[in-house]
Amino acid sequence: MRSLRIAVVLLAFLVLAVLPVAAAAQPGYVALGDSVDFGTGSSTGAGWVVPFNDFLSSSSVFNAPVELVNLAVPGAETKDVDQDQLAAAVAAASAHSPVVVSLGGGGNDLRHFIVSPAAHACLQVQSCLARINALLNEAEQRVDLALKKLREAAPNATILVRTQYNPLRGTGCAAPDLVALGDASLEALPGSAIMGGGLNWRLRAAAARQGAKVIELFFLFASFGDLALVGDCIHPSDFGDSLIVDQAIAAFIAP
Repeated sequence: MRSLRIAVVLLAFLVLAVLPVAAAAQPGYVALGDSVDFGTGSSTGAGWVVPFNDFLSSSSVFNAPVELVNLAVPGAETKDVDQDQLAAAVAAASAHSPVVVSLGGGGNDLRHFIVSPAAHACLQVQSCLARINALLNEAEQRVDLALKKLREAAPNATILVRTQYNPLRGTGCAAPDLVALGDASLEALPGSAIMGGGLNWRLRAAAARQGAKVIELFFLFASFGDLALVGDCIHPSDFGDSLIVDQAIAAFIAP
């Protein structure tokens, strides 16, 4: 009987030895968004996402290589993020632990309208402001959906939502009325002429609903003006990217 027990124990050890060992999940950082998150305008192409990933890999955070999955696409609107990036982001977020996710979006939704001929009289025409409000309603719903799916896929993820700066504030980028329209479209208070508030207020609200943190950019970029922008009136300069990195780190470490 004793020899039988020994044989059973040995057999159990042999079975355990040949069973595959589940690999420990690797830390990951998943970025969704547009050209700002892609790195357009950066002299190195790294933009802000790569140095932020370096921060996450450092000894002060995960102390291990963090796999970067950058799904951002230049020119993407919020509908493109949901249609073309979200499924891959959900898969990547659920496959990594710990995981950080950043979502940038909405800037192109607004920009494509604000630079159109219809926008010039917008501050004086209520129907035009109503059109912006409707556009922002749609963007908010799409961001809400994306954040909800990301949170469901990775309940313990740190999710960061990048707000938008106004690139039309760059010297010579737009007439004063369009600069003002850009400011209002981003930071108008809820209940103002843009009833639901500017885009950034909506991004903050969506982030709050899903337990995400916010990367605040509007006032910081406005204070630095041309230093934060390249000459295309759209993208951040290397200095602008460094500002985004700093704000992303501040958001990440905030309680």
